[in-house]
Amino acid sequence: MKLLITIVIPVILILSACEQKNDLVFEKLVGTWKRDGVDEFERWTKNRDGSFTSRMFSVNKSDTVFSEVVRIYQSENNQFVFEVSVNGQNDGKPVCFYSTLLNPTQVTFENKEHDFPNTIHYSLNTTLKLSAFIAGKKDTVRFNFTRIEQ
Repeated sequence: MKLLITIVIPVILILSACEQKNDLVFEKLVGTWKRDGVDEFERWTKNRDGSFTSRMFSVNKSDTVFSEVVRIYQSENNQFVFEVSVNGQNDGKPVCFYSTLLNPTQVTFENKEHDFPNTIHYSLNTTLKLSAFIAGKKDTVRFNFTRIEQ
């Protein structure tokens, strides 16, 4: 009986933790999202190493203009990192934000030291609707997206 308790219960707990990680919001972001009202897009992919990448772009006539690249990965201390590189900003160096809220439908990342934004938040409203915002000490900018491709 002791063997059952010392081996089986930890295995069950580990398996349930793995199942919960697979149910994170990042998995549900994979696909292409169009920002409501404008020709701006976010295309999320899952990488072989388990990280996620998003490329933000706009379409102007027949030209596609990439504006930023995001990579989300799990750090050594099991915190998720939102690493963003924006064209023409920060001398091309990425800025990192760290997860402060994470569940199957929402994620919030923060970097209190960054000038703007300090907070980045995604909320999956339905499988087809996504809302997001970036916020600083004084301003908040909201975005709404519709899934156009899975």
